[in-house]
Amino acid sequence: MFLFYSLPTQFEIAKELDKLSARLDDLDEMISTSMASDPQVQSLLSDTADVWMPVITATSEERRNFTAATADNTLQPDAEKSQ
Repeated sequence: MFLFYSLPTQFEIAKELDKLSARLDDLDEMISTSMASDPQVQSLLSDTADVWMPVITATSEERRNFTAATADNTLQPDAEKSQ
């Protein structure tokens, strides 16, 4: 008996990307609203941007290489650690 795995079509991939894009838009709206209404949220996000910003702007390959550094509580790609 043969089992075949069907790869997603370009249309299915586009639909999933549209869903993810809509989720990101919703998240952006929630963050913007929270920052505008609560100075503590704005302060927290600003103060921790050095931690989360590199993660969300990294390529998928860079994300796979991120590890949490315990000594200084920052995230650094493995390649940077070896230099």
